[in-house]
Amino acid sequence: MKFALLLISLNFLFSCAIITDPYYYNEIVVRNNTSEVLRNVTIESMKTSRMFRCANVPPGAQCSDKFPKRKYQQAKLRLFWVYQEKEKTVEDVILKIPNNMSRETPLRGVLVVNSDGTLRIFIEQGKL
Repeated sequence: MKFALLLISLNFLFSCAIITDPYYYNEIVVRNNTSEVLRNVTIESMKTSRMFRCANVPPGAQCSDKFPKRKYQQAKLRLFWVYQEKEKTVEDVILKIPNNMSRETPLRGVLVVNSDGTLRIFIEQGKL
């Protein structure tokens, strides 16, 4: 009987150790590091169908949206934008959370279009 109680107790302790608090995010930012206007920038969650859109992002500017914190689910994203009159699409993007991120402060998803037209997308620590 004592052995069974010990096993149950250990199982409970190990299962509690595995459970971790989720990460949250509360902002999306699009930065235009090009010399041309970005048009129709869209970020869509393929899991929830939520979308974030910026109609026009001037050179050197950014477009952002801050909202109440949401649980980050690491869903696949679809990205769409127009640069130099060419439509660009990237699908199945999953943002990995760096190991040094705090769970107490919401995260910010950042999409940067570089001066050569390449894309960089990442997560950074946001602000409360």
